Amino acid sequence: MVIGVRVLTIRAPDGDVPVPVRLRAPEYADGHWICRYTIDWPEQPRDSFGAGADALQALHMAMQKIGLDLHVSAAHKAGA
Repeated sequence: MVIGVRVLTIRAPDGDVPVPVRLRAPEYADGHWICRYTIDWPEQPRDSFGAGADALQALHMAMQKIGLDLHVSAAHKAGA
């Protein structure tokens, strides 16, 4: 279940390109909690997750990983 969506924007010569970021509800899996997310990059979506000992830690880790994924992206490096 998606619990939050934020639409970011890449500035491109042909116009702005929306980049939705979807965060899903934490779920219990194999003895720990995970929180999945998707960054819908124009070239290819990125699916990943954060994990933790409880649901809040998994959510926190997923949000930190989203920030890291955005920071190391080609769009960020290009200043777009």
